[in-house]
Amino acid sequence: MGRSTWKYQVFFLFCLILHSQLPFPSSLSSSFSSMPPCSALLHFSKSFSLKKSASLYVPSYPKTASWQEDKHCCSWDGVECDKNKSHVVGLDLTSSWLMGHIHSNSTLFFLPNLKRLNLADNDFNGSLIPSEFGNFKSLIYLNLSYSVFAGQIPFEISQLSSLVSLDLSKNELLLIKTPVLKRVFGNLTQLRELILYSTNLSSIRPNSLMNLSSSLTTLSLQDCDLRGKLEINILCLPNIQTLDLSFNELLLIEAPVWKRVIGNLTQLRELILDYTNLSSIRPDSLMNLSSSLTTLSLRNCDLRGKLENNILCLPSIQTLDLTGNWDLEGSLLKSNWSCSSLNFLGLSGRMFSREFLNSIDNLKSLKHLALPGCNITGSIPAWPEILTKLTYLDLSNNSFSGLLPSSLFNLPNLSTLSLGNNQFVGPLPSHMSWIVCGKWGLNPCMLFKKT
Repeated sequence: MGRSTWKYQVFFLFCLILHSQLPFPSSLSSSFSSMPPCSALLHFSKSFSLKKSASLYVPSYPKTASWQEDKHCCSWDGVECDKNKSHVVGLDLTSSWLMGHIHSNSTLFFLPNLKRLNLADNDFNGSLIPSEFGNFKSLIYLNLSYSVFAGQIPFEISQLSSLVSLDLSKNELLLIKTPVLKRVFGNLTQLRELILYSTNLSSIRPNSLMNLSSSLTTLSLQDCDLRGKLEINILCLPNIQTLDLSFNELLLIEAPVWKRVIGNLTQLRELILDYTNLSSIRPDSLMNLSSSLTTLSLRNCDLRGKLENNILCLPSIQTLDLTGNWDLEGSLLKSNWSCSSLNFLGLSGRMFSREFLNSIDNLKSLKHLALPGCNITGSIPAWPEILTKLTYLDLSNNSFSGLLPSSLFNLPNLSTLSLGNNQFVGPLPSHMSWIVCGKWGLNPCMLFKKT
């Protein structure tokens, strides 16, 4: 890196004089465009204060605090170099307690060979995303999630032609408008992973989604305030494996779109549409989904009608969650169980038969079982003794009665039990503690195993 020369030593001292909390003056930044990577990184780190509150993930720690000037930066925590140690190609400062602004003349942009950049879970204090991010021509991975960025995404992001993964999630003040969506994300033709959940897409019409890269395998637009109807000509994503549009309560998905669009996503493995409007979708159409589907989550989607027996026969299904759809009806029968890999099952609705309840003991891989609001009467069957892997059980808001079976509290892995709004009698076991759930009144409804 040239440390042995007196010229470098003078240059480095000059850099140290300038590494205050303020960025380089714009008149000086161009003359520093050839700054050695190690000094560029050091100056970048000095432009932030370190505060534990800037990072929310656990564990978190200040990676840059361990950076030492007398060691080559390729050995620093979070820094990755090429095999010749001539270029910095990766920088991972996830959850590093960084607090401050990223300015357009930050020395971060003196690292033109970066391929991977992760600044997630820091606090950049409402900074705009500088247009200079578009200068990282070699970048294939960019993660700026949970980092308190604000304003609009710069058009220059569209210049990252090699980008494969982009995560801007949980920046609630980040605004994405239609021109940016079309120009930026439409031009990133190599993009396979786009994660924008909890950003502001309220001005985006759903038909704008047809401009997304056909290379996408993961698209997460959870809680983005998307609104309006999905059209038939959108989501032409032949390679999509994970699609998450959940928590967009004003997003309407009608039957023709379900049949012609979502039903034709043959590579789909995870479909998550919780808290969207599926009121016109017939439950029997769920069977039109990809046979490779492992996760189907449609909580609180206003699904109505009869749930067909073969819904539990999706060959690869591991997670099925239809809770909160109170107008579902069904009489699921024992003979139709064929999903031995199912480990997460959630159902709500009317007319679930006693035979259905008694047949659950066939699902020996279950870890999470939620049957709230299923209008089930009588006592809890003996199947808890069979479900040894169960960690979570929700039987709340039913019409169960009688004594709580002791076997229920002897399940080796059960840690959470929800029983509120039933007519059970008898004491709670001494090794369980309970809290009151306000949603169901003053009945004890959540039990947690004492630690």
